[in-house]
Amino acid sequence: MSQYSVIRNKVLLLTVLVIFGGLTIPNVWIESHIIGFAIVLILGGIPHGASDYLIFRQILNSENFRRRKLIFILYYCCIIAAYGLLWWVYPLLAFSLFILISIYHFGQSNWQYARFPNVVWEKLSFLLWGALVIALPVLIYYKEAALIIEEITGQYLHLESFRSPVIFLILATNFINTVYLFEHKAINKEHFQKELVNLIVLTALFASTPLLVGFGIYFVFWHALGAVLDQINMLKRFNQHYSFRQYVGKLIPL
Repeated sequence: MSQYSVIRNKVLLLTVLVIFGGLTIPNVWIESHIIGFAIVLILGGIPHGASDYLIFRQILNSENFRRRKLIFILYYCCIIAAYGLLWWVYPLLAFSLFILISIYHFGQSNWQYARFPNVVWEKLSFLLWGALVIALPVLIYYKEAALIIEEITGQYLHLESFRSPVIFLILATNFINTVYLFEHKAINKEHFQKELVNLIVLTALFASTPLLVGFGIYFVFWHALGAVLDQINMLKRFNQHYSFRQYVGKLIPL
């Protein structure tokens, strides 16, 4: 059994345990420990995005690195500054852009192994899956989500008016898309079964746990952990002895 399969089975087991916990543990207890969940989400989920620099450094050879490092840092900081300015001036537009990018990013990370029949279906698959993991928990807990969105953007969105049909549409289109990809040999039988299990388990997770807890479990253990493994494997192409300890040691300062 591969490393990915072992870790995936452990993540599935953890998620199932969280689902049962969500069904049996009072929400009052969970809400009183929400700060702890937030800290775990930040420490476990955010760092994998800071490793861009490590990947960049390894891709460039040592001769070009010093000259191009400054360009990389300036480019990175300019994007952050421009987006920060956009959020300051037009918070709803910036928030909408953030959600669209996140939807695409989560979908891309889930379907990176698939052999899509065409580019259009590839992008559509990314958007459908990303909508599942972002929109589904938001719509299930629309009252809490609307308050968070209002705090960020200054505008209250009345999500309850279209909540039920959109939830059904998201689930149905993801199921149909998975079947379509299997029938057109974009994914094999093993991956088809895996994706159906993922669809069921994540739906149960979002439905049984509070908004931030359910999404936090997905973000840290389903998304970030997989990204970290991919990044370490990429770094091992340059140094076969590269270890998880080295990765963490170089990532902490970033």
